[in-house]
Amino acid sequence: EVDSLIGACIAIRFTAIRRVGMFDEDYFFFFEETDWCLRMRRSGFRIHHLPQVEIVHVQGQSKKQRPALSWIEYYRSLYTFFKKNRPASTYYTLRVCRFVKLLINLVLTVLGLCLTFGARPRYREKTVVYSRLLWWHLFLCPAGVGLRNPKS
Repeated sequence: EVDSLIGACIAIRFTAIRRVGMFDEDYFFFFEETDWCLRMRRSGFRIHHLPQVEIVHVQGQSKKQRPALSWIEYYRSLYTFFKKNRPASTYYTLRVCRFVKLLINLVLTVLGLCLTFGARPRYREKTVVYSRLLWWHLFLCPAGVGLRNPKS
């Protein structure tokens, strides 16, 4: 028995779907299955991992196409999950800690970029991602930024 599974392969009884409902549409790209598994457990269902079943999931391929926007969706979903499922104090603590962590990561990445004279592509890529994430946070996490089409 486990708390949650990734959404790449989940088999669910129809009775569970009828009682709990479908994925929450507030989530677009991340945490939808985590939220759903929590709702399943709260409704009395148990979640099991079956180690004898093998599934091939090429994880992370979507994120590689637009990394900064994918990370924005990750943070948006993380915050949505905590806001819906945890006390307000935990939610706000998470927001502050994540912002501070991003700031530290950006400073260290820029330092690495400077020390290597820009020769490491990974530092350049991370600098762009952390900069976009910090910008998104500073502008209060606007809904129109990310992978989701705000008009759909």
